[in-house]
Amino acid sequence: MRVNACLWGGIYNPIIPVYTKTPKEWEDDHHFPMKGKDVAQGYIKFFDPDVYVEAEEGLLEKIGLEAFQTDRLERKATLLDDFFGQEYRGLYEPEFGQSVFDLLEDVYVSERRFKLRDDFPAIYSSNEDLFSEACIGCYPNDEHVIYLKEHYKDVYQPEEVKPNPELWLRIYGDRCETPFSVASKHFEVFRTWQDDPIIYVFNPSNSKDIIDLWNLRIQTAPIFPVPIKWLPDLADSIRNFIRSNYRSLKGNNNGVMHRVTIEKSRSISEKQAKEEILPHFDSLQNKSYTIKYWRTRVWDVSYRGHFFQQPERAMITAEESDQSIELKDESLLGVFDTLAPPFAQRYSGSRSRWANVVKVSSPYEGSTVALSLPFNTLDRSWPHSGIKELACGREGWVFLQDHKSVNEYVSFIKHEDAFTSWFKRFSLDARCSEAGRIARQMIDSLGGFWGLYLVDDKESVQFINKHALSTRKRTIDDSGEVVEEDFSGRSASINDWQAMIQRRKAAGSHHLVNLSHYIERNVIKVGIESECDHCGAKNWHGLDEVSYDLRCLRCLKDYKFPQGNLKQHNKNWRYRVIGPFAVPDYAQGAYASLLTIRFFTKMMGHDAPSSYSTALELKGENQKTEVDFAIWVPEERGFDINGEPRLIIGEAKSFGEDVIKNDDLEKMKKSANLIPDSIIVISVLKESFSENEKQRLNEFVLWARDPIDYRPRHWVILLTGTELFNEFLERTWTELGEPFSTHADYHSTKYLEPLSDATQSIYLGLDPYYTWLENRRKES
Repeated sequence: MRVNACLWGGIYNPIIPVYTKTPKEWEDDHHFPMKGKDVAQGYIKFFDPDVYVEAEEGLLEKIGLEAFQTDRLERKATLLDDFFGQEYRGLYEPEFGQSVFDLLEDVYVSERRFKLRDDFPAIYSSNEDLFSEACIGCYPNDEHVIYLKEHYKDVYQPEEVKPNPELWLRIYGDRCETPFSVASKHFEVFRTWQDDPIIYVFNPSNSKDIIDLWNLRIQTAPIFPVPIKWLPDLADSIRNFIRSNYRSLKGNNNGVMHRVTIEKSRSISEKQAKEEILPHFDSLQNKSYTIKYWRTRVWDVSYRGHFFQQPERAMITAEESDQSIELKDESLLGVFDTLAPPFAQRYSGSRSRWANVVKVSSPYEGSTVALSLPFNTLDRSWPHSGIKELACGREGWVFLQDHKSVNEYVSFIKHEDAFTSWFKRFSLDARCSEAGRIARQMIDSLGGFWGLYLVDDKESVQFINKHALSTRKRTIDDSGEVVEEDFSGRSASINDWQAMIQRRKAAGSHHLVNLSHYIERNVIKVGIESECDHCGAKNWHGLDEVSYDLRCLRCLKDYKFPQGNLKQHNKNWRYRVIGPFAVPDYAQGAYASLLTIRFFTKMMGHDAPSSYSTALELKGENQKTEVDFAIWVPEERGFDINGEPRLIIGEAKSFGEDVIKNDDLEKMKKSANLIPDSIIVISVLKESFSENEKQRLNEFVLWARDPIDYRPRHWVILLTGTELFNEFLERTWTELGEPFSTHADYHSTKYLEPLSDATQSIYLGLDPYYTWLENRRKES
């Protein structure tokens, strides 16, 4: 705590408890016991520290953070005893963080060298007790860093005081400066309307209460820590505070009120709280405050539950700016202008003095690089960012800053490369398959997922596929040999294309689309059609091939261009599907795969960062399988936070009576077993599943529902053209009526797990997972 008093914003650095046996005060009879290592990792995932300071050697290794001890150019861990071990220009500065020395210098120059109009005194505790350490701030007494305490006293001329209830009122009434208030200058703590104050009653002689207090203060609600022995003296002021905070929520007419919460520490029993705390507040209006007898389990938070408000750590911001990062000439290297505290010296002997946090958002037309990456809180060896290590967490992408007024480089990673490198960490060799390459070419041709509006309905997909290349297998009767013949794609007149576009518009799809859009996106190109004089076959030649002498693509003989036998109304001019759109069998399933990827990226919001890969072949030890697509999307939503991406893998099919086969589902089982906790999607372009498909899917879903720690092995989402071809799912399901309309609510159409329950109910008639699980337990 004294070290944190020396750091700008140090009061918001968490204290991670490491233990083998759970302390008696922290035992919880209402939850399954957790191992000390799991608790520590839970704290780390919640607070997401940038660097680590070990109170004693070996603690990082005990909780599985060996990766932070490796000898790298950029150190991310040090020992507490070594924290002030480096001398720089005659001063021993902290190993990590921005020293308050620069801040005190700035305060003196800008404020304290002048006489203040309103006297605002400063204090320093004359006691070295836990309350002073945790609530006021005390500097280390080590000889080589005593200069910080001396500088604070030189600048502020503080009054030496002993902690008591009267001093408490001065501190929490904002009537004095303290070492901690100085270290909290020049930044803001973001709070929402839900973050009402908490009166935290604790035992200041109990070190575990102090750890809880310290970490509770890093959450979003403002904390007022009250030593239980001072409560009788402070009760009257606290009652007035509760009355003043009991008020209606601004703009709300439904009786929603702001109210203070009184929370006891874990060392104080519920019986003691009822005898020594609650009687002080019996005179208050009923429901003007709430009582909380438990500690919020921030070490066991799951943000996958969307029906309850989850705790958050405080968002600390000193400065922010909107910037665009441009990647030029196919480069994956970007640069942004860094932000820095105005009071900081340009150079220092400290490292990681502050952090720049990049919150990426996707451009409307999509991005060529992966913008949603799995969090690397426990091991930052992936992804390698090239220039500098990249930390991915709930805040965003974190870049630690050593110096002021420098540019920061960001080394991005392509979508497929992100997935292939990530799969390698699980000993899986992932390579883009032929179908994956075709889908990739298609999305490049369309200019991103935005361009899929040209093919996002049944009419356009089937029309384009009809004019794609085709093959025919025939058997030679005499030998029995099977011969495969290739036929060029059929061409279509401008009238055929205009008629298709008009039918799309009549069905309500993209009223502004026109033929030029298909040409500009390299879906089709114009050419001239003629008939061979020798075999009568129809030939199509692009403008770069047209000549007075033509070659038949069927019989390979030359013939003259029919100058005197042209069709009326320019009907020789015909359009042909080109590039990946000319691949038969619905571009080997590319339409279904890409529309499925688009469904999930749009479901999260147009500007939500996402990453995807088209079809991949996965090869592990002694097994090989494939997926038609892989997606990372941050399912969770919240103000200024990034939800941890969920991995979605799937099988995509086009049209046909019976296209989902047992082999497809067995392949998905193999893929899912290689990738734990993945969400499985089965999607088709047709509007429903056949009865045989439903039977197979039902067996597959039951396999995936096999519970692991009360959760399914895998969540399974079923999608058809009903979902893939419609932009607004909630409205679409409402208009379709039963069984769709039953699930046309916000959660079922915006979150992955409720969507899984909804689609399984719609297409298979299954109960929601947890209802099904409870019924199964009752039957057994």
